Amino acid sequence: MIEFVVICAALVAALFVPVIDDVSGGRRLSTAQLLIDSLQQGYQRTSGALSLPE
Repeated sequence: MIEFVVICAALVAALFVPVIDDVSGGRRLSTAQLLIDSLQQGYQRTSGALSLPE
């Protein structure tokens, strides 16, 4: 049980501790924020490509 708690705590720390400076906004981003931003950009690009006329 203790090993499970330690591993979960390490995963939470790895996902939500700010690690990277955002050059455009001047804020620190966590891994989870980077993942969400990447998913949003991918969705915007996909929907933009689908809306183009053939």
